[in-house]
Amino acid sequence: MQAFIDYCSQNYMQIFDLLIGHVQLTVMAILIAIIIGVPLGIFITYFKPSKKPIMALANIIQAIPSMALLGFMIPLLGIGTKPAIVMVILYSLLPIIKNTVTGLDNINGETLEAAKGIGLNRFQILYKVQIPLAAPVIMAGVRVSAVSSVGLMTLAAFIGADGLGYLVYAGIRTVNNAQILAGAIPACLLALLIDYIFSILERLVTPKSFQLSKPRSKMKGILDSWGVDPFYLFVVMFIIQIVMIVLYVMLNTKYRRLQKSYVTFMRGKNGKNLEKSIFGKFDELDEIAELVRANEKEVKEISEKMKTHYQKVGIVKYDAFHEMGGELSFALTMLDENNNGWIFNAMHSREGCYTYIKEVVNGESYIELSSEEKECLEKAVYQEKYDLRDMEE
Repeated sequence: MQAFIDYCSQNYMQIFDLLIGHVQLTVMAILIAIIIGVPLGIFITYFKPSKKPIMALANIIQAIPSMALLGFMIPLLGIGTKPAIVMVILYSLLPIIKNTVTGLDNINGETLEAAKGIGLNRFQILYKVQIPLAAPVIMAGVRVSAVSSVGLMTLAAFIGADGLGYLVYAGIRTVNNAQILAGAIPACLLALLIDYIFSILERLVTPKSFQLSKPRSKMKGILDSWGVDPFYLFVVMFIIQIVMIVLYVMLNTKYRRLQKSYVTFMRGKNGKNLEKSIFGKFDELDEIAELVRANEKEVKEISEKMKTHYQKVGIVKYDAFHEMGGELSFALTMLDENNNGWIFNAMHSREGCYTYIKEVVNGESYIELSSEEKECLEKAVYQEKYDLRDMEE
Protein backbone atom coordinates (compact mmCIF):
# COMPACT_ATOMS: atom_id res chain seq x y z
CA MET A 1 0.00 0.00 0.00
CA GLN A 2 2.94 2.34 0.68
CA ALA A 3 4.14 1.80 -2.89
CA PHE A 4 0.68 2.80 -4.18
CA ILE A 5 0.69 5.99 -2.07
CA ASP A 6 4.21 6.88 -3.25
CA TYR A 7 3.28 6.31 -6.89
CA CYS A 8 0.16 8.49 -6.60
CA SER A 9 2.09 11.29 -4.88
CA GLN A 10 4.75 11.26 -7.61
CA ASN A 11 2.39 10.94 -10.60
CA TYR A 12 -0.77 12.69 -9.43
CA MET A 13 -0.80 15.07 -12.41
CA GLN A 14 -0.69 12.19 -14.88
CA ILE A 15 -3.46 10.37 -12.99
CA PHE A 16 -5.59 13.53 -12.97
CA ASP A 17 -5.09 14.12 -16.72
CA LEU A 18 -6.00 10.51 -17.50
CA LEU A 19 -9.06 10.77 -15.23
CA ILE A 20 -10.25 13.89 -17.09
CA GLY A 21 -9.75 12.12 -20.42
CA HIS A 22 -11.62 9.07 -19.13
CA VAL A 23 -14.56 11.23 -18.02
CA GLN A 24 -14.69 13.05 -21.36
CA LEU A 25 -14.73 9.83 -23.39
CA THR A 26 -17.33 8.23 -21.10
CA VAL A 27 -19.69 11.24 -21.12
CA MET A 28 -19.40 11.54 -24.90
CA ALA A 29 -20.24 7.86 -25.38
CA ILE A 30 -23.20 8.00 -22.97
CA LEU A 31 -24.69 11.11 -24.60
CA ILE A 32 -24.44 9.59 -28.08
CA ALA A 33 -25.94 6.33 -26.78
CA ILE A 34 -28.89 8.26 -25.28
CA ILE A 35 -29.40 10.19 -28.53
CA ILE A 36 -29.51 6.90 -30.48
CA GLY A 37 -31.14 4.57 -27.93
CA VAL A 38 -34.13 6.61 -26.75
CA PRO A 39 -35.43 7.41 -30.29
CA LEU A 40 -34.96 3.74 -31.24
CA GLY A 41 -37.05 2.73 -28.21
CA ILE A 42 -39.77 5.20 -29.19
CA PHE A 43 -39.64 3.93 -32.77
CA ILE A 44 -40.08 0.33 -31.59
CA THR A 45 -43.04 1.35 -29.41
CA TYR A 46 -44.92 2.90 -32.35
CA PHE A 47 -43.81 0.36 -34.97
CA LYS A 48 -44.07 -3.05 -33.30
CA PRO A 49 -42.77 -5.13 -36.23
CA SER A 50 -39.35 -3.48 -35.83
CA LYS A 51 -39.01 -4.67 -32.22
CA LYS A 52 -37.65 -8.16 -32.89
CA PRO A 53 -34.89 -7.27 -35.42
CA ILE A 54 -33.68 -4.22 -33.47
CA MET A 55 -33.67 -6.01 -30.11
CA ALA A 56 -32.02 -9.08 -31.65
CA LEU A 57 -29.26 -6.92 -33.14
CA ALA A 58 -28.72 -5.15 -29.80
CA ASN A 59 -28.56 -8.50 -27.98
CA ILE A 60 -26.05 -9.88 -30.50
CA ILE A 61 -23.81 -6.84 -30.04
CA GLN A 62 -24.07 -7.24 -26.26
CA ALA A 63 -23.01 -10.90 -26.55
CA ILE A 64 -19.80 -10.12 -28.48
CA PRO A 65 -16.72 -9.99 -26.19
CA SER A 66 -15.43 -6.46 -25.75
CA MET A 67 -11.91 -7.21 -26.99
CA ALA A 68 -13.34 -8.95 -30.07
CA LEU A 69 -15.57 -5.97 -30.80
CA LEU A 70 -12.55 -3.69 -30.53
CA GLY A 71 -10.77 -5.96 -33.00
CA PHE A 72 -13.66 -5.52 -35.44
CA MET A 73 -13.57 -1.73 -35.03
CA ILE A 74 -9.82 -1.29 -35.70
CA PRO A 75 -9.91 -2.17 -39.45
CA LEU A 76 -12.88 0.17 -39.91
CA LEU A 77 -11.92 3.14 -37.71
CA GLY A 78 -8.23 2.60 -36.99
CA ILE A 79 -6.75 2.92 -33.52
CA GLY A 80 -7.34 5.65 -30.95
CA THR A 81 -10.47 7.09 -29.39
CA LYS A 82 -12.94 6.52 -32.25
CA PRO A 83 -13.21 2.71 -32.04
CA ALA A 84 -13.31 2.90 -28.22
CA ILE A 85 -16.23 5.37 -28.25
CA VAL A 86 -18.12 3.33 -30.86
CA MET A 87 -17.61 0.16 -28.82
CA VAL A 88 -18.96 1.76 -25.63
CA ILE A 89 -21.93 3.23 -27.54
CA LEU A 90 -22.86 -0.16 -28.98
CA TYR A 91 -22.66 -1.83 -25.57
CA SER A 92 -24.76 0.94 -23.99
CA LEU A 93 -27.65 0.73 -26.46
CA LEU A 94 -29.36 -2.42 -25.18
CA PRO A 95 -30.23 -1.21 -21.62
CA ILE A 96 -31.40 2.16 -22.94
CA ILE A 97 -33.55 0.72 -25.75
CA LYS A 98 -35.03 -2.00 -23.57
CA ASN A 99 -35.90 0.36 -20.71
CA THR A 100 -37.36 2.92 -23.10
CA VAL A 101 -39.64 0.31 -24.66
CA THR A 102 -40.56 -1.08 -21.23
CA GLY A 103 -41.32 2.36 -19.81
CA LEU A 104 -43.53 3.38 -22.74
CA ASP A 105 -45.37 0.05 -22.96
CA ASN A 106 -46.21 0.01 -19.25
CA ILE A 107 -48.07 3.32 -19.29
CA ASN A 108 -51.72 2.87 -18.38
CA GLY A 109 -53.92 2.83 -21.48
CA GLU A 110 -56.61 4.86 -19.72
CA THR A 111 -54.07 7.65 -19.24
CA LEU A 112 -53.39 7.72 -22.97
CA GLU A 113 -57.12 7.69 -23.76
CA ALA A 114 -57.61 10.63 -21.39
CA ALA A 115 -54.85 12.53 -23.16
CA LYS A 116 -56.52 11.89 -26.50
CA GLY A 117 -59.83 12.95 -25.03
CA ILE A 118 -58.57 16.40 -24.14
CA GLY A 119 -57.42 16.93 -27.72
CA LEU A 120 -53.71 16.12 -27.62
CA ASN A 121 -52.18 14.81 -30.82
CA ARG A 122 -49.74 11.90 -30.99
CA PHE A 123 -46.65 14.08 -30.70
CA GLN A 124 -48.05 16.01 -27.74
CA ILE A 125 -49.02 12.78 -26.01
CA LEU A 126 -45.47 11.54 -26.50
CA TYR A 127 -43.54 14.44 -24.98
CA LYS A 128 -46.18 15.62 -22.47
CA VAL A 129 -47.46 12.29 -21.18
CA GLN A 130 -45.52 9.22 -22.25
CA ILE A 131 -41.93 10.45 -21.88
CA PRO A 132 -42.50 12.08 -18.45
CA LEU A 133 -44.19 8.91 -17.16
CA ALA A 134 -41.53 6.61 -18.66
CA ALA A 135 -38.61 8.85 -17.63
CA PRO A 136 -37.78 6.93 -14.39
CA VAL A 137 -37.53 3.62 -16.27
CA ILE A 138 -35.55 5.20 -19.10
CA MET A 139 -33.18 6.84 -16.60
CA ALA A 140 -32.63 3.47 -14.91
CA GLY A 141 -31.42 2.07 -18.24
CA VAL A 142 -29.19 5.10 -18.79
CA ARG A 143 -27.81 4.62 -15.29
CA VAL A 144 -26.86 1.00 -16.01
CA SER A 145 -25.24 1.98 -19.30
CA ALA A 146 -23.31 4.86 -17.72
CA VAL A 147 -21.80 2.70 -14.96
CA SER A 148 -20.83 -0.07 -17.40
CA SER A 149 -19.33 2.52 -19.78
CA VAL A 150 -16.78 3.58 -17.15
CA GLY A 151 -15.44 0.04 -16.95
CA LEU A 152 -15.57 -0.56 -20.70
CA MET A 153 -13.68 2.66 -21.40
CA THR A 154 -10.64 1.28 -19.54
CA LEU A 155 -10.18 -1.08 -22.49
CA ALA A 156 -9.53 1.91 -24.72
CA ALA A 157 -5.89 1.90 -23.59
CA PHE A 158 -5.30 -1.35 -25.49
CA ILE A 159 -5.87 0.48 -28.80
CA GLY A 160 -4.02 3.68 -27.93
CA ALA A 161 -6.88 5.79 -26.55
CA ASP A 162 -6.76 8.02 -23.49
CA GLY A 163 -8.11 7.12 -20.05
CA LEU A 164 -7.32 5.35 -16.80
CA GLY A 165 -6.93 2.07 -18.65
CA TYR A 166 -3.48 3.26 -19.70
CA LEU A 167 -2.23 2.91 -16.11
CA VAL A 168 -3.79 -0.54 -15.75
CA TYR A 169 -2.36 -1.74 -19.07
CA ALA A 170 1.10 -0.30 -18.38
CA GLY A 171 1.09 -1.75 -14.87
CA ILE A 172 0.24 -5.22 -16.20
CA ARG A 173 3.05 -5.06 -18.76
CA THR A 174 5.66 -3.96 -16.21
CA VAL A 175 4.22 -5.98 -13.28
CA ASN A 176 3.80 -2.72 -11.34
CA ASN A 177 1.03 -3.33 -8.83
CA ALA A 178 1.01 0.27 -7.62
CA GLN A 179 0.42 1.52 -11.17
CA ILE A 180 -2.43 -0.99 -11.65
CA LEU A 181 -4.13 0.25 -8.49
CA ALA A 182 -3.57 3.87 -9.55
CA GLY A 183 -5.73 3.19 -12.60
CA ALA A 184 -8.25 0.74 -11.11
CA ILE A 185 -9.22 2.60 -7.93
CA PRO A 186 -10.01 5.97 -9.64
CA ALA A 187 -12.05 4.07 -12.26
CA CYS A 188 -14.08 2.38 -9.50
CA LEU A 189 -14.63 5.67 -7.70
CA LEU A 190 -15.71 7.28 -10.98
CA ALA A 191 -18.22 4.49 -11.59
CA LEU A 192 -19.64 4.95 -8.08
CA LEU A 193 -19.84 8.70 -8.54
CA ILE A 194 -21.68 8.37 -11.86
CA ASP A 195 -24.07 5.84 -10.34
CA TYR A 196 -24.78 8.22 -7.47
CA ILE A 197 -25.37 11.17 -9.83
CA PHE A 198 -27.77 9.20 -12.03
CA SER A 199 -29.61 7.88 -8.97
CA ILE A 200 -30.29 11.50 -8.00
CA LEU A 201 -31.42 12.29 -11.57
CA GLU A 202 -33.65 9.23 -11.49
CA ARG A 203 -35.37 10.48 -8.35
CA LEU A 204 -35.73 13.97 -9.84
CA VAL A 205 -37.50 12.76 -13.00
CA THR A 206 -39.79 10.44 -11.05
CA PRO A 207 -43.21 12.08 -10.38
CA LYS A 208 -43.86 12.62 -6.71
CA SER A 209 -47.02 10.55 -6.91
CA PHE A 210 -44.85 7.57 -7.93
CA GLN A 211 -42.30 8.06 -5.13
CA LEU A 212 -43.53 5.68 -2.47
CA SER A 213 -42.43 6.36 1.07
CA LYS A 214 -40.36 3.41 2.34
CA PRO A 215 -40.25 2.39 6.00
CA ARG A 216 -37.09 3.52 7.73
CA SER A 217 -34.77 0.54 8.16
CA LYS A 218 -33.08 -0.23 11.44
CA MET A 219 -29.60 -0.15 9.84
CA LYS A 220 -30.22 3.28 8.30
CA GLY A 221 -31.32 4.55 11.72
CA ILE A 222 -28.06 3.27 13.24
CA LEU A 223 -25.96 4.88 10.51
CA ASP A 224 -27.83 8.17 10.89
CA SER A 225 -27.20 8.11 14.64
CA TRP A 226 -23.49 7.74 13.91
CA GLY A 227 -23.60 10.49 11.31
CA VAL A 228 -22.48 8.13 8.50
CA ASP A 229 -23.90 8.43 5.00
CA PRO A 230 -24.74 4.94 3.65
CA PHE A 231 -23.40 5.94 0.24
CA TYR A 232 -19.92 6.65 1.59
CA LEU A 233 -20.02 3.37 3.53
CA PHE A 234 -20.86 1.61 0.29
CA VAL A 235 -17.97 3.38 -1.47
CA VAL A 236 -15.52 2.26 1.22
CA MET A 237 -16.75 -1.33 1.07
CA PHE A 238 -16.55 -1.30 -2.71
CA ILE A 239 -12.96 -0.01 -2.66
CA ILE A 240 -12.01 -2.69 -0.14
CA GLN A 241 -13.55 -5.29 -2.42
CA ILE A 242 -11.60 -3.98 -5.42
CA VAL A 243 -8.35 -3.99 -3.44
CA MET A 244 -9.04 -7.57 -2.32
CA ILE A 245 -9.65 -8.61 -5.92
CA VAL A 246 -6.41 -6.95 -7.07
CA LEU A 247 -4.49 -8.61 -4.23
CA TYR A 248 -6.00 -11.95 -5.18
CA VAL A 249 -4.92 -11.47 -8.80
CA MET A 250 -1.39 -10.51 -7.67
CA LEU A 251 -1.07 -13.52 -5.36
CA ASN A 252 -2.52 -15.83 -7.97
CA THR A 253 0.02 -14.54 -10.52
CA LYS A 254 2.90 -15.12 -8.11
CA TYR A 255 1.56 -18.59 -7.30
CA ARG A 256 1.43 -19.49 -10.98
CA ARG A 257 5.02 -18.32 -11.46
CA LEU A 258 6.19 -20.37 -8.50
CA GLN A 259 4.27 -23.35 -9.80
CA LYS A 260 5.88 -22.94 -13.22
CA SER A 261 9.34 -22.72 -11.63
CA TYR A 262 8.59 -25.81 -9.56
CA VAL A 263 7.47 -27.78 -12.62
CA THR A 264 10.64 -26.71 -14.46
CA PHE A 265 12.78 -27.70 -11.49
CA MET A 266 11.11 -31.10 -11.11
CA ARG A 267 11.20 -31.90 -14.81
CA GLY A 268 12.98 -35.22 -15.41
CA LYS A 269 13.33 -36.01 -11.71
CA ASN A 270 11.47 -38.23 -9.34
CA GLY A 271 10.99 -37.83 -5.62
CA LYS A 272 13.81 -40.17 -4.59
CA ASN A 273 16.41 -38.54 -6.84
CA LEU A 274 15.42 -35.08 -5.62
CA GLU A 275 15.60 -36.17 -1.98
CA LYS A 276 19.00 -37.74 -2.56
CA SER A 277 20.28 -34.57 -4.26
CA ILE A 278 19.04 -32.35 -1.43
CA PHE A 279 20.60 -34.51 1.29
CA GLY A 280 23.82 -34.65 -0.76
CA LYS A 281 23.94 -30.85 -0.77
CA PHE A 282 23.38 -30.84 3.00
CA ASP A 283 26.35 -33.22 3.42
CA GLU A 284 28.50 -30.94 1.25
CA LEU A 285 27.49 -27.96 3.40
CA ASP A 286 28.46 -29.88 6.55
CA GLU A 287 31.88 -30.70 5.04
CA ILE A 288 32.41 -27.06 4.08
CA ALA A 289 31.44 -25.95 7.59
CA GLU A 290 33.93 -28.44 9.08
CA LEU A 291 36.69 -27.14 6.80
CA VAL A 292 35.87 -23.58 7.80
CA ARG A 293 36.15 -24.46 11.49
CA ALA A 294 39.47 -26.23 10.88
CA ASN A 295 40.81 -23.24 8.95
CA GLU A 296 39.74 -20.88 11.72
CA LYS A 297 41.60 -23.03 14.26
CA GLU A 298 44.74 -23.07 12.12
CA VAL A 299 44.56 -19.32 11.60
CA LYS A 300 44.32 -18.77 15.35
CA GLU A 301 47.33 -21.05 15.97
CA ILE A 302 49.35 -19.26 13.31
CA SER A 303 48.36 -15.91 14.78
CA GLU A 304 49.49 -17.02 18.26
CA LYS A 305 52.81 -18.29 16.88
CA MET A 306 53.35 -15.07 14.95
CA LYS A 307 53.30 -13.14 18.22
CA THR A 308 56.55 -14.85 19.32
CA HIS A 309 58.32 -14.38 15.99
CA TYR A 310 60.62 -11.46 15.41
CA GLN A 311 58.61 -8.75 13.70
CA LYS A 312 60.37 -5.53 14.62
CA VAL A 313 63.86 -4.64 13.48
CA GLY A 314 66.08 -1.67 14.21
CA ILE A 315 69.65 -1.08 12.99
CA VAL A 316 72.21 1.66 13.58
CA LYS A 317 75.66 1.87 11.93
CA TYR A 318 78.47 3.71 13.66
CA ASP A 319 82.27 4.07 14.01
CA ALA A 320 83.17 2.33 17.24
CA PHE A 321 86.83 3.48 17.45
CA HIS A 322 86.63 6.94 15.91
CA GLU A 323 88.05 6.65 12.42
CA MET A 324 90.09 3.58 13.25
CA GLY A 325 87.70 0.96 11.94
CA GLY A 326 85.37 2.94 9.70
CA GLU A 327 81.56 2.78 9.98
CA LEU A 328 81.60 -1.00 9.88
CA SER A 329 80.22 -1.44 13.39
CA PHE A 330 76.49 -1.81 13.88
CA ALA A 331 73.79 -2.42 16.48
CA LEU A 332 70.89 -4.68 15.47
CA THR A 333 67.67 -5.11 17.47
CA MET A 334 65.17 -7.91 16.76
CA LEU A 335 61.89 -7.95 18.74
CA ASP A 336 58.62 -9.89 18.70
CA GLU A 337 55.10 -8.44 19.04
CA ASN A 338 55.50 -8.02 22.81
CA ASN A 339 58.85 -6.21 22.43
CA ASN A 340 60.86 -9.18 23.65
CA GLY A 341 64.08 -10.09 21.84
CA TRP A 342 67.77 -9.34 21.52
CA ILE A 343 70.23 -6.59 20.73
CA PHE A 344 73.29 -7.59 18.71
CA ASN A 345 76.24 -5.22 18.79
CA ALA A 346 79.16 -5.88 16.42
CA MET A 347 82.23 -3.63 16.99
CA HIS A 348 84.73 -3.65 14.13
CA SER A 349 88.33 -2.47 14.34
CA ARG A 350 91.60 -2.98 12.46
CA GLU A 351 92.61 -5.76 14.83
CA GLY A 352 89.30 -7.69 14.67
CA CYS A 353 85.55 -7.77 15.33
CA TYR A 354 83.85 -8.12 18.70
CA THR A 355 80.20 -9.19 19.03
CA TYR A 356 77.95 -8.68 22.07
CA ILE A 357 74.36 -9.77 22.65
CA LYS A 358 71.94 -8.32 25.19
CA GLU A 359 68.43 -9.51 26.08
CA VAL A 360 65.37 -7.22 25.81
CA VAL A 361 62.19 -7.84 27.84
CA ASN A 362 59.09 -5.68 27.28
CA GLY A 363 61.16 -3.11 25.41
CA GLU A 364 63.82 -2.74 28.12
CA SER A 365 67.19 -4.36 28.87
CA TYR A 366 68.51 -5.10 32.38
CA ILE A 367 72.06 -4.56 31.01
CA GLU A 368 73.20 -1.03 30.45
CA LEU A 369 73.00 0.01 26.82
CA SER A 370 75.20 2.29 24.79
CA SER A 371 73.82 5.28 22.95
CA GLU A 372 73.85 3.37 19.65
CA GLU A 373 72.08 0.42 21.24
CA LYS A 374 69.42 2.70 22.76
CA GLU A 375 68.84 4.35 19.38
CA CYS A 376 68.59 0.96 17.73
CA LEU A 377 66.11 -0.25 20.37
CA GLU A 378 63.91 2.81 19.93
CA LYS A 379 63.80 2.30 16.19
CA ALA A 380 62.66 -1.28 16.65
CA VAL A 381 60.08 -0.52 19.36
CA TYR A 382 58.51 2.43 17.58
CA GLN A 383 59.01 0.94 14.11
CA GLU A 384 60.83 4.00 12.82
CA LYS A 385 61.89 3.87 9.20
CA TYR A 386 65.62 3.91 8.98
CA ASP A 387 67.47 5.29 6.00
CA LEU A 388 68.89 2.57 3.76
CA ARG A 389 71.88 4.84 3.19
CA ASP A 390 72.88 4.02 6.77
CA MET A 391 73.64 0.49 5.58
CA GLU A 392 75.80 1.59 2.68
CA GLU A 393 79.50 1.14 3.12
